[in-house]
Amino acid sequence: MRRAVIRTLGDFAVLAMADSGLTDAGFGRMAARPPAVALDVRLAFSAPRIQTGMQQSVPGILVMFILMVLVTGGTERLFVDRKEGLLRRLASSPLTRGEIVLSRIISRAIIGMFMAIFALILGSTLFHIDWGSRWLLLLLVLAVYTLAAAGLAVLLSTLARSIGQAIGLGVVSTILMAALGGCWWPIEIVPRSMQMLSLCLPTGWAMQGMHRLMELDRGLTAALPAIGALAGFALAFGALAARRFKFE
Repeated sequence: MRRAVIRTLGDFAVLAMADSGLTDAGFGRMAARPPAVALDVRLAFSAPRIQTGMQQSVPGILVMFILMVLVTGGTERLFVDRKEGLLRRLASSPLTRGEIVLSRIISRAIIGMFMAIFALILGSTLFHIDWGSRWLLLLLVLAVYTLAAAGLAVLLSTLARSIGQAIGLGVVSTILMAALGGCWWPIEIVPRSMQMLSLCLPTGWAMQGMHRLMELDRGLTAALPAIGALAGFALAFGALAARRFKFE
């Protein structure tokens, strides 16, 4: 009502200046006159699809369980191989430590990729999860993430001194990285400092890459930071694991 009153008073002022009085003809001319200011309203960009419920929790649980299976299983398996003397046999082969560590990382990453593909297919068919239209890029992000998780598993196995320590390191590291990386809740709801901390973890970059592909439906350019960061984690974990690797 305030806007209507102000506009009517403005019309009165214009008519008072143009005509000798307020007449029906004057109001007719005012109504037919085009507006002096035009307002152009349009979207600056397409609105993102905000993921809620299973759309948010399913990718987070996928990232967490890939990490948990690869880290706990990989850490325990390598420790058992060392305890049973299987690694000592490899010491007599022409393989270098780096090649042995790389084979372990790739073998664990393959298991992780089978998990990711199974989860994507089952989630879309059984639970109707909308993974977006960037399936190949989503698989690429998950593939690099599995390499980083497998590299972390091999690195932790070089730190453990018993099977209990190996399992404990895997479980604790998985829970911490899942919580701080945004797997349990949207990372946007936490303080800015915690959001920056998530970018120091492979889980944080994996969730960022998946969200950009799923929610915002962006292309390779938007996913490249996550892919590059996860590849850096994989190289760093692999290099440290190869340096600390022992046959017994």
